[in-house]
Amino acid sequence: MKSIYPKIDSLFTGIHKLKKYIDKYQGVEIQIMEIDEDASFLSEDILHTLYSVCSTIKEVTLRAPLHYYNLEMVLCKDKNIILNQLAEIRKLSKDLNIHINLLYRTDWSVEAHKECTLLLLREFLSFIKGYDICILLENSYKGLEKECSVLKLCKLMGDPQLKVCLDLSHIYCLANIYQKNMQEFMPIYLNREDCMKYVHQVHFSYTPVCNGHEFDKRHSVVHPTLKEMISDMELLYAYGMYDSIFVPSIREYNYIERKDQITEIENMESIYDVVR
Repeated sequence: MKSIYPKIDSLFTGIHKLKKYIDKYQGVEIQIMEIDEDASFLSEDILHTLYSVCSTIKEVTLRAPLHYYNLEMVLCKDKNIILNQLAEIRKLSKDLNIHINLLYRTDWSVEAHKECTLLLLREFLSFIKGYDICILLENSYKGLEKECSVLKLCKLMGDPQLKVCLDLSHIYCLANIYQKNMQEFMPIYLNREDCMKYVHQVHFSYTPVCNGHEFDKRHSVVHPTLKEMISDMELLYAYGMYDSIFVPSIREYNYIERKDQITEIENMESIYDVVR
C-alpha cells in the first residue's frame, strides 16, 4: 500500500483519536453526513475545520453521503449540484495547496452510464482539467455486476482525473451472491492491468458475513486477526494495488473512541513489510 488514510465524518467525531495517523500520512477521507435534501454540501466549512485540527494535510477525499447521493441520483436531480461542488473544490484545492478527491458511489452498469451520463462526466472532467482534483467512483454490489463497472467506465473515459475507489466489502458481497470464494471471483470481477492504472484508493475492511446487507453490523468490520488481514491484502496486491492508498473503512462500535479503526491501522502498519 502506498499510504494509509484514516476515515472520519464531517462532524469530526473522534478526530482527536485519529489525529496522529492523519498527521503521519498527511491524508484523510471524510464521510459527509446527510445535510441537505438537494444533495449539496459545503466543502469549504468542512476543510477549514479539518485544517484547524490537522494542518499538515496534503490530500483529502470527500465522500458524498451514503443515502440517495449516488452519482446517478444526483445527476437526475440537477447536474449543477456537482458542477457547483467542483467549482468550490477547485478554489479550495488552489487556496490550500492540496489534492482533493470527490467520491461518489454508483450502482449503474457501464452500459447505463454510456446512455445517460457519459457526456456529463466529460463535462465535469473538462471543468477540473489542470486542477489538483480527481473524481473517484466507488464500486457497488447492488447492480449484481460480474465485472467491475467503475473500472470499465474509467477505462472507457481514459481521463487521468477519473479514478476508482475499490470497496473490498462490496466484492465480498458479490462473491457470496454468485456463490464463489474470493479467489474464484476476483479474476472474473477485476482486471489486474486496469486496477494498476485506475484504482486510486481501496476501502479496506473485513466482511465475514457477505449477505449483501450493508447495514448488518458484521459488514465492513475490523479484521479479527493478522491472518485474515494478510490474506485480504495479498489478494489486493495480486491485482496490482500495492501502490494504492488504503482507507480503513470500518464500522465502529464507538465512533468517539475510534478503537476499531485504530486497531485496523496499527495492524496494517505491523504487516507493511510482511506483505509485498
